[in-house]
Amino acid sequence: MKQCNKMLFNTSVLHLGLPDVPTLTISPQIIENQGTWGDRAFICEGEAGSPLARMVIESTFGGAFQPFLTKETNHTEIAWINVDASEETSCGYNFKYQFALHKAELSMNLKRFRCVIHPADGLLDAESTVSEEGVIKVVPGNIHTCLLVNSYLNQLIMP
Repeated sequence: MKQCNKMLFNTSVLHLGLPDVPTLTISPQIIENQGTWGDRAFICEGEAGSPLARMVIESTFGGAFQPFLTKETNHTEIAWINVDASEETSCGYNFKYQFALHKAELSMNLKRFRCVIHPADGLLDAESTVSEEGVIKVVPGNIHTCLLVNSYLNQLIMP
């Protein structure tokens, strides 16, 4: 079982779970003109600690990293949080956001996502934790279609 860290909160020592470094899972298949829901979603997950911190999904769609999706802003023209499987734990709260693109576009290729957990307001000496960055790699729809057709034809030719 994970041991919760001690942290100063308004000059009193309390047992608080400090935010762990979150993890990002990039969608395994991003195809132009298709969404990434179902088994092709992205996932941000991390132990937020207690009192409740905030998890933010950031992207480089606007150039530099900036907030993209949050619990409060969970739906945009580009994407949405389609599953919030967050739950309480012995050290506070574990965030788990599954999010998806409405429709992948080639202009999204090589854009990046990352997950950031910001500690709750009032925690002294607590810093935000940031996941590894994930790169979006969009496969052109016509290439994907050609690959599927070739695979199908190969199955017909090779018994």
